Amino acid sequence: MINDRGAKKWSAMMLPEHVKMLREWEDHLMNAEEKPEVADQKLEQFDEAIQTSLHENLDVNVTYYNHSSRKRETFTGEVRKVDPVERKIKFITDTGFTKFIKIEDIVDIFLN
Repeated sequence: MINDRGAKKWSAMMLPEHVKMLREWEDHLMNAEEKPEVADQKLEQFDEAIQTSLHENLDVNVTYYNHSSRKRETFTGEVRKVDPVERKIKFITDTGFTKFIKIEDIVDIFLN
């Protein structure tokens, strides 16, 4: 009977840096979150907060789903522009950076 060791048989031919990268990649995949669904009532609250921030120059706390890290991220900033065609919102963060977030990636947004 043949005893297959799977990936272990190839680890001897890999550099330690490659093994470390593969372990980090596996940890990243194991800790990834799924993108949450947002209810319609919540979307109406988002719209109200976005419009208020846009017209009154108020800061909002934004939680959005980052597809590259597959995690939720949060920042505080001011809405500068809403693009309904591309479905993106332009924010100026409290640290002075510009962020473009897709509307469908927003998980939570509320006035500061």
